[in-house]
Amino acid sequence: MNTPPNNWRGLILRLVRPMIRSLENLANRLEDPTELPIERVYRQGLTGLRSFLPASVNQQLPDWGLTGAIATLVLVLFWAGTNLLNPRPPEVAVTPSPVVTPAPPTLEAPPVAEVPIPEVSPPPPEVPPETTVNPEEALVATIERQIRIAGGDQELVSQVINKIDLNLGTGYLRVVVNPQWYALGERQQDRFAKGIGERSRQLELSRLEIVDQAGQVVARPAVVGSGMVILRRQIGFTFPS
Repeated sequence: MNTPPNNWRGLILRLVRPMIRSLENLANRLEDPTELPIERVYRQGLTGLRSFLPASVNQQLPDWGLTGAIATLVLVLFWAGTNLLNPRPPEVAVTPSPVVTPAPPTLEAPPVAEVPIPEVSPPPPEVPPETTVNPEEALVATIERQIRIAGGDQELVSQVINKIDLNLGTGYLRVVVNPQWYALGERQQDRFAKGIGERSRQLELSRLEIVDQAGQVVARPAVVGSGMVILRRQIGFTFPS
């Protein structure tokens, strides 16, 4: 603990002691009934105090102002003397210790069990069912292709032939034409009928008819010779057989 310096203490004592003596004298006079009246004592006390002040201050400072200054000075000196003679212990700043918040526990996700993925084998390729074709059906299909080829221009044949009926047991061949037959010219009709007639003789099909969708015979083999006879070139017109 630090003590106030001696010069401070001596200065305060030199200032306070004369005032204390003057105030004690003033108090004694006030307490003694034989002394002068209070007002006179008060003025004598002020006169004694003014003797310590400079002349310029005494001229500007009235009695009531001096009284207030004395009272204030006494209080200040009393307070300062008390603090200097009995200094307070220094205040120690207490720094609060920081509050340590514990970190929340880390939650680890449980291991995920690996689920084996079953291997999916690709489906076996689809095998088209075997179609059993008897020799007669295969022969009929071959003959139909040959008849179509014998008709000449394949684009023309695909436009004219509607259906082919074949009976190998009786040697019967029936070619059904659509209305496109009637749109052909005479030379195209002759060439078409001639090609089918020649192919039917090569296949030994003795009975041949070329009919329209209404069942009308439009061409047949000639009775005499190997040619073909055109019976209907136009709708509604029939050549005599």
